[in-house]
Amino acid sequence: MYKRQTDNYVQKNYHLLVNHTFTPQWRLNAGLHYTTGDGYYQEYKIGRKLVEYGMKPYEVSGENVTKSDLVRKKAMDNWFGGGIFSVSYTNDRLNASLGGGLNRYDGDHFGKVLWVKNYLGQLNPDNDYYRNNATKNDGNIYLKANYELGGGVSAYADLQYRHITYKMHGRNDKWNDDTNALQTLHIEDKFDFFNPKAGINFHNNGHNAFVSFSVANREPNRDNFTEAGPEERPTHETLYDYEAGYSFGNNRFRVGANLYFMDYNNQLILTGKISEIGEALTSNIKDSYRMGIELTGGVSITPVSYTHLTLP
Repeated sequence: MYKRQTDNYVQKNYHLLVNHTFTPQWRLNAGLHYTTGDGYYQEYKIGRKLVEYGMKPYEVSGENVTKSDLVRKKAMDNWFGGGIFSVSYTNDRLNASLGGGLNRYDGDHFGKVLWVKNYLGQLNPDNDYYRNNATKNDGNIYLKANYELGGGVSAYADLQYRHITYKMHGRNDKWNDDTNALQTLHIEDKFDFFNPKAGINFHNNGHNAFVSFSVANREPNRDNFTEAGPEERPTHETLYDYEAGYSFGNNRFRVGANLYFMDYNNQLILTGKISEIGEALTSNIKDSYRMGIELTGGVSITPVSYTHLTLP
């Protein structure tokens, strides 16, 4: 057992928040945030190919050694920062808000070899056998509102536009047998998403019902890009969600049912595979769906009573 195996990560968070009420109807919320992250893990690996770590084979007693036990250190140094805001308006029938945000992530991933068993060559623990940088810019703006139509009926809408740019360059820590070298990352991608939501709610004398429709888009994450095969290019998933529900309740019981149909395009699903560090991996599936019904119910068997105790 390798006694110096370790996993370390330190994160520091900074926030600046502003809240202001102009009038009883108008409010402003804004914030700036900045997060730094620095960490590494160090582990003992058995029988690894030296060429995958930027080292040449060596000879011991006339035998050409191409594999050996070694200690490697994988590290990351990243930061995430940006700002968000929202302006809200409220009156007797309308609740509305306009908001958005702009964020940037910048992260370096790199690895070093600290020790190699019986290695006869020159070993530089400060040398990176792989290094890559990833940046992600994410901007969004939204407008949402809820309006009381009367008679227990209300309607809501939520419209969001989101723009994302990905850039990833450098050497990955995955070996490419076709090129006989570490994989080269040269990823530049962008996504433009429009995510609308709308629905109608009804409530009257314990009766509640709703219908809704929404669209949601999700971009691939860093692992989707770095863990993909040479011929695989991950893309974003899109969800079309249809829902309807009804419930009734009073002070003794409540019952309800929700119907849903979730239609996916290019859904990112778990494949059952895991990465070298134990992360669950996902992959795009062209067409998939989920549908079902959710039933709820509850009853109060005995009346609920409360006892208040005042201490001297």
